[in-house]
Amino acid sequence: SKKHRYLINLLLDYHIGTICSDTAERGEGELYLRRILTSIEQVLNHSLICSLALNLFNQLLIIRTSYEHYNDAIEIAKRAESLYNQSLLIEPYLLREIINIDLLIQTNDRREEFEQIYTHTFFYLAQIYAKINDKDQSANYCRLTLERQLEMFHQHTKKHFDPLDWATNCATLSQYYMTNHDYATARHCLMCADKMLENVKTNDQLPERTASFKRCWIKYAINLLSKICLNR
Repeated sequence: SKKHRYLINLLLDYHIGTICSDTAERGEGELYLRRILTSIEQVLNHSLICSLALNLFNQLLIIRTSYEHYNDAIEIAKRAESLYNQSLLIEPYLLREIINIDLLIQTNDRREEFEQIYTHTFFYLAQIYAKINDKDQSANYCRLTLERQLEMFHQHTKKHFDPLDWATNCATLSQYYMTNHDYATARHCLMCADKMLENVKTNDQLPERTASFKRCWIKYAINLLSKICLNR
């Protein structure tokens, strides 16, 4: 049918656009992606379309960031947030289901995939704010990313979860709180990082990361003692 051909073309154009942007043809890739966005503008929160739209926003966000157009990227992220909030009451089908709905896929699996896409939005925002030297916002979005990932971990949806990577990012975030003299939150981050290491079975980087976390604890103790001494 005409509708089915239209949906197939949307998916094909999306993949062509992402391939172009991944292979240094960012300008052409952005043209493809923006053309799709214009085409679906009126139906962004439709069950079949919302996953495509959220992926589109993330891809455009990455492209704008690569051009160092950070304000553009932040505005795109705001549109992603608006779309996400509108999608909370619907079932977002997977990207590949645009052309053929898979009846074997559970509703929870679809929602998990959609949540993962939106978590990527927060992750990208953390990097963008770091690039414009807004450390507070960068730390905030880093925290939100970690919280969302941890929530999925506790729900036993570990398909997209790397405990060593999570622990490393959490320990890194502790340095921000330490710099801002928020020692309680810094300590909490380090304790969470240590606890998460218990979920790492085998990894060549584990000894190095464990040693790195211990150095973070030493730095934490030194900074805390220095603050206590200064306050006397």
